[in-house]
Amino acid sequence: TTGILGEWGPENLENSYEGEITARTALAKSKNAASVRLGQKIGTEPVVALAEAAGMKFEGDLKKFNATFLGRNPASPEDLCLAYTIFPNNGRRPERTHIIANIKDSVGNLIYSPNISMKSGAVIDRFTAYQINSTLEDTFDVELGGTGAKAREKGGYGLGDFPVAGKSGTEYNFTDNWFIGYTSEVTCVVWAGFDQTNRMYVGAFSSETVLPVWMKIMNAAAEKF
Repeated sequence: TTGILGEWGPENLENSYEGEITARTALAKSKNAASVRLGQKIGTEPVVALAEAAGMKFEGDLKKFNATFLGRNPASPEDLCLAYTIFPNNGRRPERTHIIANIKDSVGNLIYSPNISMKSGAVIDRFTAYQINSTLEDTFDVELGGTGAKAREKGGYGLGDFPVAGKSGTEYNFTDNWFIGYTSEVTCVVWAGFDQTNRMYVGAFSSETVLPVWMKIMNAAAEKF
C-alpha cells in the first residue's frame, strides 16, 4: 500500500515530497520515509540497543525489520513513557515509571512515597539529549507545521505558554494513536486504540485524537509543576 495509507506514510493528509530535508525537520513533521532511510544507514542493532537501554522491550524477530524504525514493535505506555524521560533528564532515566508523587494523611503526614531512584549510568550523553529535546520542541512549531502544531496555533487546542517537547505517533492503517511529551517536571504518554488490533477510522491521526487529551493533562500539571 502506498500514499497516505502506506506503511511509511507521514502523519497528515497533505503529503508532498519536499526534496532534501534535515533529520530535524523530518522528525518534527513525521516524515517517516526519511526516518527509515536514516535508520537504514545506522542499522537496526544499534537503534534497538539504544531503545532497550532507554527502557523499551523487544520480542521476536520484529526488531530485524525496517518497521522497527517507526515503532512497529508493540509497546506499553509505561515503557514508552520511561524511555522518553532520557530527554528531559540529560540522558538518564528513572528505574521505573510512577504516577503517584506521594500520599499524605489528613494532618499532612507522609504515608506513601514511591522512592523512585535514577538508574545508574546515562543512556545517551547530555549533549545528544539536548539536541533531541530541541528537535522535539519543533513538533509544536506552527510555522514549520509540526504534528503537534494544533496545540499552539491560534484557535487551536489551547496549550499553555510553557516549554514542551513531544512526538506524535499514528500506526499503519490507523490502528493506534500515540502522543508522548514532557515538560522539565512531567513526562506523559497518551494512547488510543482497541484491545485487539482494529482500525479506528480512516484519517484517525494522533493530532486529532490523543493530542488534545495530552494537552489538557499537561495544562493541568503545569499549575502545580
